[in-house]
Amino acid sequence: MAKLVGDSTISLDELSQEIDMTKYFGKKPTREQVELFAEIAVELINNRTLDGNSVGGKKKFTRYSKEYAKSKGVSRNGVNLFLEGTMLDSVDATSDDTSVKISLDGNSTDIKKGYNHQIGDTLPTRQWFGLNGNEAQTIADVIGTENKDVLDAISNSFATKPKATKAVSLSELEDALNSLGLEQIE
Repeated sequence: MAKLVGDSTISLDELSQEIDMTKYFGKKPTREQVELFAEIAVELINNRTLDGNSVGGKKKFTRYSKEYAKSKGVSRNGVNLFLEGTMLDSVDATSDDTSVKISLDGNSTDIKKGYNHQIGDTLPTRQWFGLNGNEAQTIADVIGTENKDVLDAISNSFATKPKATKAVSLSELEDALNSLGLEQIE
């Protein structure tokens, strides 16, 4: 199981992770950097999960059972933890001056489902929630760049979305970086 950074709570009542931004920026980040980190972190978790990858993105989720895959209408390898969307929709991030807290703000059912997948209580373990150190550092490195064009492209990709769909997908972020001729940090 990948190690989550910061202070994590993984229980039937709460899934949360609090990350100190000064560790990843090497100094006190700006408020804009902290807020952008929070938004990108939620997008990364959701996109990685929908792609069927565990924390860190290196390991695919355990396959669905034959029965469940058939009832969901997908292949056994099509694991993305998406059924009705409520669990992933409940991933949220809040921030203060130097930290970001990622948590499930859904109802108790969403938290229990999230916990069950994360720990493998009654299902195969599929560690989907949270960020590892490499993911957190990659986000901070991209945000902390001194290249104003990169920061503007990232900020604009969030700002141009309507309020209800303000989050940008990682593919849109990648397109913005590619349009600026920058390589993605692995």
